[in-house]
Parts: sequence; C-alpha cells; structure tokens
Amino acid sequence: MRRDGDEAVIGATGYGAHFAGEILAFTPKQVGASIEIERSLGVVEAAKALVAIHSPLSLRITAVNGDAMRRPELINADPYGSGWMVRGIPLRWTEESPRLVGCEAYAEHVRAVDPTAEISS
Repeated sequence: MRRDGDEAVIGATGYGAHFAGEILAFTPKQVGASIEIERSLGVVEAAKALVAIHSPLSLRITAVNGDAMRRPELINADPYGSGWMVRGIPLRWTEESPRLVGCEAYAEHVRAVDPTAEISS
C-alpha cells in the first residue's frame, strides 16, 4: 500500500507476487464498495490457487486497475507500478494506519519466512 494524495493505492508486494506464481486472473470488488480492514478487495487466480486479497485498511474503492484485469501478468511484472490493484479513500486512517508496516519491517518479515529471498531497495 502507498499513499497518493488522499487515496491509498493497494497492490501485491514483489515477494507476494513471486510467491503466488504466475497470476492468471484478477477480479476486484466494484468501485464504490466499502471494504473493512482485512476483508477481501478481490481475488487473484494463480496457477497454484485462488487467493483473496485482504485490505490492509478500511476503505471505499474509487478505482480498479482495468489494465491488470485484462493483463494480470502486470501484477507479477510490475507490482509497485502498473500492476497496482485498487485505489480507495481510507475510512479510518488515523486508527488503522499504525498497523501498517514500512519497507524495512516487511523486509525483515520476508527474511524470517524465506532467508534466501533477494530483497532490493
């Protein structure tokens, strides 16, 4: 998740996209939907499984990435750029944002799960 003005842009992490394997389809919830923290924003179909994408915070969806819906390989190829999934207005930013982790904390989590993971900054 990253902030872009008043909106949150949510997508997979590079590690998450790699771990999922080849992403075959992305089906988000509709624009206008209000999603509670940790509830599903949509579903990614990978070669290995169907995976619900859980929201890191409560938000109202303002946009979905139609390019990623048509070409889900963007999620694997460019998760931090053109492979974003949804944009939304946070509903409870002040209360929920302290739960978010920064890049370094996430990198430590990945290293704990997979000590061989290559992490670039």
